[in-house]
Amino acid sequence: MRFLQIILTIYIFVSFTTNKNIAGIYKSKNKIGGEATLMLSEKDSTYDFQFNPYDLARSNSDGTWHLNNDTFILNSYYQPVQVIDSYHFNSDSLLIKVIDEKSIPITYFNCSLTQSARKLYLLPNSKGELFSPNIYFDSIVISSIGYHTISFKIKDPSINFYEFQMRSANYLYFTSQLFFLKRKKIYLADSKFPSLKFSKK
Repeated sequence: MRFLQIILTIYIFVSFTTNKNIAGIYKSKNKIGGEATLMLSEKDSTYDFQFNPYDLARSNSDGTWHLNNDTFILNSYYQPVQVIDSYHFNSDSLLIKVIDEKSIPITYFNCSLTQSARKLYLLPNSKGELFSPNIYFDSIVISSIGYHTISFKIKDPSINFYEFQMRSANYLYFTSQLFFLKRKKIYLADSKFPSLKFSKK
């Protein structure tokens, strides 16, 4: 028992020391990939990523990270499909609401409901609400200028109310996004961000 306690203490100490040594602000700047900043916090294992390509608008992402050997694994707080609420209510219609990051209704968006090979295209009312005959649909696709498109697979046909949250197209979704640590530099393993090599500041 004493031996296990010693091993656990060493493991915790090494993990804390490692995180403390690699935490900080990293920057990348080159003629191909643009400018980027990666801030890693060891206190709460959170990150903030800012990407400024030379030919596009600035993008950002925030969330949590952990280190597996020499690989950082990042997961953003927000993921591509944000279902805020869903339930069944007593109605013969399907009701869809869409809000933005500040919980403000989005009053203009395009929605396509798919049932096998059939598609139904609808627009919301002035309150950002969309009503449809409550037939069984397979999927929902919602798009609006300046936001990420939502593609949602319906699993429970009895649910007839959905509230989705759309995020700015400039927000970067990270789902187990890999960054590699090599010789005190961090490399982003993703073809969407070419030639990004981060050095600690």
